[in-house]
Amino acid sequence: MFHCLRAGKPALVFPVDYDQFDHAARLVAAGVARRVRRLVELPELIARTLDDPAMLEPVARLQAALARPTRRLRAHRSHGLRPAVALKPGVGASGLAVGRDHGSQ
Repeated sequence: MFHCLRAGKPALVFPVDYDQFDHAARLVAAGVARRVRRLVELPELIARTLDDPAMLEPVARLQAALARPTRRLRAHRSHGLRPAVALKPGVGASGLAVGRDHGSQ
């Protein structure tokens, strides 16, 4: 999700468990995503979502917000550390896991 919005693209969300339903509702309410309820809807939703001019402004606004470093992120970078943002299963997107190497495994 983070990578999609950071790239300035609206998202399609398909919640299946736990807090994913809450995240999906918030993203839809913000105007940056559409919820997929059945996978048979996917091809039509992809076309509708990517071509929807109403989603451009909210997505661009969120993209700009994600591009601005926070005070916490600047402090981590000043110590030579890099943040990991939901790159691995089990890492929450709301917090920053700090380490020197967060490569994919």
